[in-house]
Amino acid sequence: MVKVVIASASSALAREVIDALVATKKHDIIALVRKDPAQFPSLPGVEWVKTAYDDKSELVRLFKGVETVICFLAVHLDKDNATQKLLIDASIEAGVRRYAPSEWATGEKLESSLDALSWYTGKIEISRYLEKLNEKNKVIEYTKFQVGTFMNYLGHPHKTANYVQTLPFLFDFESQHAVAVEGSLDDIIVWTTVQDIAGVVARAVEYEGEWPVIGGISGTRATIGELLRVAEVIGRPLKVDWLKKEDLEAEIRNAGGILVPDLRNTTPEQVGSFLQAATARVWTAITRGAYDVTDEWNKLLPDYKFTQLEDFLRSYCLDRVDASILPLSRLPRCGASFRCGLPSLASVVVGMFLTSITSVYWQVFLTQALVTGLGLGCLYLPAPAVVSQHFDASIALAMGASSTGSAIGGIIYPIVFNQLQPRVGFGWATGVLAFILLATSVIPVFLMKVNAPYPKPSRSISF
Repeated sequence: MVKVVIASASSALAREVIDALVATKKHDIIALVRKDPAQFPSLPGVEWVKTAYDDKSELVRLFKGVETVICFLAVHLDKDNATQKLLIDASIEAGVRRYAPSEWATGEKLESSLDALSWYTGKIEISRYLEKLNEKNKVIEYTKFQVGTFMNYLGHPHKTANYVQTLPFLFDFESQHAVAVEGSLDDIIVWTTVQDIAGVVARAVEYEGEWPVIGGISGTRATIGELLRVAEVIGRPLKVDWLKKEDLEAEIRNAGGILVPDLRNTTPEQVGSFLQAATARVWTAITRGAYDVTDEWNKLLPDYKFTQLEDFLRSYCLDRVDASILPLSRLPRCGASFRCGLPSLASVVVGMFLTSITSVYWQVFLTQALVTGLGLGCLYLPAPAVVSQHFDASIALAMGASSTGSAIGGIIYPIVFNQLQPRVGFGWATGVLAFILLATSVIPVFLMKVNAPYPKPSRSISF
């Protein structure tokens, strides 16, 4: 069991990490927050502690017996890095073995892009501070968890994590729109889900070896060109607005610094304004390799399975239905085939047969509207998602063809019923429709199958 302190535990990514640590049932966690601890949920093994981060003696007392301190402070809001330096000093004085500074984004090439990502200057300064402290003798072990950017952003507007919110930034698969720089097709971005970040941190806490100073966590390392090709493969090609690199760099020179708000406490309009201003800066940093991170923790934890970019995008970008029916639209993810539609088929057929023996209104409502209607809904909703996985360039034609069944049925069923009802009566006419439904539905239920692997469903704003 390891005793862990989480600094700035109210941040979204910190909450994801806390959940991952709690899930192991192995650790005692002190979660430091500025707010009233009563606002936070009661979790096994977690103690929420209010602090202003300005009293070193208080921090030393809290850190006694602690092995690991993990920091999630927003560095651009930490003036002169005073708070994080105090956390480091208190950790050393209290005998803490390990410290993780607030990184959670760019890699080792960040320093060459500080003119663009000025709000990350504190990351470099804290890195130098730790390096200087360990210059003569190692006084504290530390690792810089560098993750690239959150893959979850690509799933906007879907909920892709418990706490981290998504943004329509740079690559918007919902609107199939992207902004990129001319000549950037070979530039690299590392995409890592917050679930994988939390999972790796939970394992790192238990890791018995020495932490690497540079702690890269690499979910998927992909060029811009590869990302655009994946978008085409999954049937969500992106329309790209190409920007000129020289224009972006000129914009940065002319604009100077940029005021970064506290994105946890801002309105959507303020966030939108910041994103618009940050586009040039983030893309400039991408072209300089700032978001290409290393893979030290991948190598130290070779059995950990990371979510891959294409799997993630298929998981969140192939659903074409309204969010109100999202649980049913995700039925194709339940397993390997479309046979999970068998209960629904049975509901349709049984409902139709029961309708054939009804004699009063409430029986018709129960059998036709509820039993048959529910079965039809559960059969139809997964179908577009399954069909879309088997086609790339002709996906629109395939989806259109698969939808013609409704129109054909709307023509055939009334004709059959109108021809049979005067001859054999309501009961047998409805029964014949049920047999037609059975015959025409059995074949696709057994033949349609998922054509793509999906990651298991699992559990701040960072650039």
